[in-house]
Amino acid sequence: MSKLCKTVPLERVREIKLFVNTGKLSLPEIVAREAPDMAINAAYFNGLWRAEGHVKADGTVIASEKWGAWGYAWDKGPDIRMAQLPDGEARNYLSCLDLVNPWDGPEAKLDYDKRAIGGVRGRSAIGLGQGGLTVLCTGDGSADAMTPEKCRELMLAEGCETALELDSGSSCNCYMGGKYILGGKLVVHTLLLIWLEPPNPLWRVQVGAFGMKSNAEAYRDKLRAAGYPAFVTEVSCDDRT
Repeated sequence: MSKLCKTVPLERVREIKLFVNTGKLSLPEIVAREAPDMAINAAYFNGLWRAEGHVKADGTVIASEKWGAWGYAWDKGPDIRMAQLPDGEARNYLSCLDLVNPWDGPEAKLDYDKRAIGGVRGRSAIGLGQGGLTVLCTGDGSADAMTPEKCRELMLAEGCETALELDSGSSCNCYMGGKYILGGKLVVHTLLLIWLEPPNPLWRVQVGAFGMKSNAEAYRDKLRAAGYPAFVTEVSCDDRT
């Protein structure tokens, strides 16, 4: 598996946690311990095992800079938004490479260190748009590796109105739907852990049973004309008992 991408309604997001990996655990170990629905690598970090940029986890500033930056800020999770960092009011925030921000829009030229994060490599990103949260990860050295510009293109195609590329290259680690992407570095400094509310159950009501298919279809058409998404299903005698 070299590409994972999922968009979920924000109303289903129960919690987003910025997990600081002080124990240097692998992603499978973190998933086994924390049981998130989705997990993805987050902040840039250096050889001294320190986060870089603007990073705040559960009220504690983990990394700061003299310059400001665009990034995502949130308290619990469903309230996640792109903001100018540092954001003193938010309990959590994270900066990396903003692919799309509210000021410059989707057509702006991306400004980044070509040597540090340029080229074709694995990419991790999150984005917001149309009431949904998108999580994307592609494996480093795979056919799905890409440039930051291509990463932005994919996030826009998913309907994102803002987007943030996370640490990339061999740091790309991701878990969703029981599937993993594990980069060359199985241990990363920070991760975003996301818990979702279960989807609402779907209940269907049978409004009739007919011996002739034409009668069933005629009644279906009558319901559709009244605005109901009706359909016809064939059942056996055993199904009706």
